[in-house]
Amino acid sequence: VSFMNEYSAASTEDMVNISGDVLSYDGNAKTPAVTVTANGNTLAETTDYTVEYENNINATTDTSKATVTVKGTGNYKGTVSLDFDISKSEPEAELFVFTPPTEDLTYNGSAKTATVKVKDGVAGIGKVTVLYQKDGVNQTEAVNAGEYKVVISIQEGDNYTQYQGHLTSSDWKFTIKKADYDMSNVKWNRTTGEPFEFDGTEHTVELTGLPQGVTASYTENSKIATGTYIATAEFNYDSENYNTPAAIPSLEWYIEWNATENKDYTINSAGTPNSDGWYNRQ
Repeated sequence: VSFMNEYSAASTEDMVNISGDVLSYDGNAKTPAVTVTANGNTLAETTDYTVEYENNINATTDTSKATVTVKGTGNYKGTVSLDFDISKSEPEAELFVFTPPTEDLTYNGSAKTATVKVKDGVAGIGKVTVLYQKDGVNQTEAVNAGEYKVVISIQEGDNYTQYQGHLTSSDWKFTIKKADYDMSNVKWNRTTGEPFEFDGTEHTVELTGLPQGVTASYTENSKIATGTYIATAEFNYDSENYNTPAAIPSLEWYIEWNATENKDYTINSAGTPNSDGWYNRQ
C-alpha cells in the first residue's frame, strides 16, 4: 500500500519505520515509536498521520503478532500496517505472593504447607510447583523439624519463560520447631525401699511409662548376686524432631539375703558367687 500526497508517493519500506527497541512483556501495552518520512521529509504525527496499535500487550507468537497501523491524514492518504514482536519475560519473585504455613509450627508428623501464588493481574505464567528446601535438598513436603526455604519451579507460559532452576526470595522461609516428649509418667518399676530377695535368678529394674518413640539403655539394672547397685538410664529418641527428654534420676537398688527364712549358704572356695550367681549351699 502506498502512502502519498498529491505530489509524491513512497513505498511502505521507505516511509514507515518502527523503533528497534527490544520489547518484553510486562502487562502494559507496548507502543514502539513510529517515524514516517516522505521524499526525505519527516512527517508529523496527528497533522500528517495517525497511529493505532493492536494486540500489543501479550507476548507474540509466530502466528499472532502485534501490529501498528499508520493512516494518512491532512494532505496524506493511505494506510500502512506493520508487525512487531513482544518477547516473553523471565519470572521474578516480585510477581508472587508468599504465605507461610498457618498451622502450629511444632513437629507433629504432619506436613506443613506454604503457598506461593501469582499476584492478581499477572497473566501468562506457567504451572508453579512449590518445593521445600532443607539442608540444600528440595522436598515435596515439609514434615521434619528444621529450617526450610521455599522455592518454586515454573513452566513456560503464554507471557513468561520457563524459569531455569528454582526461584525463591530471602523471606520465603519458615522453621518447624522440635517437639517435647511427655515424660511425666516415667518412673522406675521399683523403689529404693523395695529390695529383691536373692534367689539365684537375675533381677531387673527398668523404667515404665516411656512415651512412644523413646527407649532406654541401662547400666547396672540387671544383677544376680546380692549387693547395692546404682541403675542409670540413657534415652534413645528421635533427636531430629524432638528435644532431649527430661532426665530421670538414677535408682539405688538392692539384692539381699532373707534372714527370716531358714536358708544356709556358704561361699565357694573362691570366696565369690559361682558364674551363675549361686553360692554353694550346705
